[in-house]
Amino acid sequence: VTSIHEKPYVIEKIMPDGRIKHEGFCVDLLDKLAEMLHFNYTLKIVKDNKYGERKNGTDEWDGMIGEILRGDADMAVAPITVTATRLEVIDFTDPFLQLGISMLMRQPNPKSSSSLTRFLWPLSASVWTFSAIATVITALLVTVAAVLSPKESTAEFKIQNSVWYLVCILLRAGSGYNCQAGATRLISAVWWSFTLVLIAQYTANFAALLTVDRKSMPFNSFEELGNQTEYNFGSILGGSTMQFFKYSRIETFRRLWERMQSAEPSAFVGTNHEGVNRVLNEKYVFLMESATLDYQVTQNCNLTRVGNVVLGSNGYSIALPKGSKWREKLTRQILDLNEKGIILMLKNNWWKKSQQECQSSEPEDLQTALGAENVYGLFLLLALGSGIGVLCAVLE
Repeated sequence: VTSIHEKPYVIEKIMPDGRIKHEGFCVDLLDKLAEMLHFNYTLKIVKDNKYGERKNGTDEWDGMIGEILRGDADMAVAPITVTATRLEVIDFTDPFLQLGISMLMRQPNPKSSSSLTRFLWPLSASVWTFSAIATVITALLVTVAAVLSPKESTAEFKIQNSVWYLVCILLRAGSGYNCQAGATRLISAVWWSFTLVLIAQYTANFAALLTVDRKSMPFNSFEELGNQTEYNFGSILGGSTMQFFKYSRIETFRRLWERMQSAEPSAFVGTNHEGVNRVLNEKYVFLMESATLDYQVTQNCNLTRVGNVVLGSNGYSIALPKGSKWREKLTRQILDLNEKGIILMLKNNWWKKSQQECQSSEPEDLQTALGAENVYGLFLLLALGSGIGVLCAVLE
């Protein structure tokens, strides 16, 4: 059986006595199949460390597929994807893992939190403006109500005193002024309600802004990836992901392929490990199979999947020579293992093994400044209560 070094599918482990042992998801799957179908196997790693593609358009293949075609191996058990060109020369079993193509990139740096005006962020500029205007107008109404009402001291509620009175209420401080008339008391009560809700919303939004890293992805789809120039992108050279973009007739994917072809330095890498290193050290987006991408994200908190887009639908399958008698037996056994949940159990064992615990994850809904549309009702309540207060002053 030929395979390839790829975490967590096949991992080389050196034993204390110096022997080399292999472990991983594909090894566990192979052990299960060997046990149930009663065969012995010898696992060897492909010499050129490639999955397999035609050499310069000839009939000769490299990688694991080449070893099967030359008779050097009876089958390939690895994260190898079924493609139309591969299917022309070898057979595949039904997939043991379903997957698509996704984008892997480094977590974007959070926005800087050091700002002299950070305390203003919880409310939008329009809300701050409306609040200032509302304070002045309400102070004028308190003054008018005090002038109109025979029970109120006009000297105590001049315009500057009224503003001070309302600001003290807003900041929950004592002003030294007490309303006597029903009109001014009504306006004050409405102002208390207004400030109570406004302060509560400010506090809640401020707490969220202080505790959440506000990270934004520079792009969230393959179309946006093709429209930006900040990040380079690529895939494994000769792999199924590269072939998908190479032979696609969809305009968006054609543009991505042309960008990858003309990129300097080369957009392509030899292995997933090399691609992940480029993601961590450069502004580079690695286009790769979603199953392997999910594993890489669990192993490094600095990595993330771009959006929830999974392109296409494919799977990892066991590769066999054309007409192999083992194809039907292996397919039937793979279906049985899938139905019993054994393959899912094997996957969970390796995907969650040595998983890094990341301190925080990005929430689906980023907290933003509270806009005017969220507090219109509050200002309406203040206007209505103040209007009724002035009406009471007129009646008094």
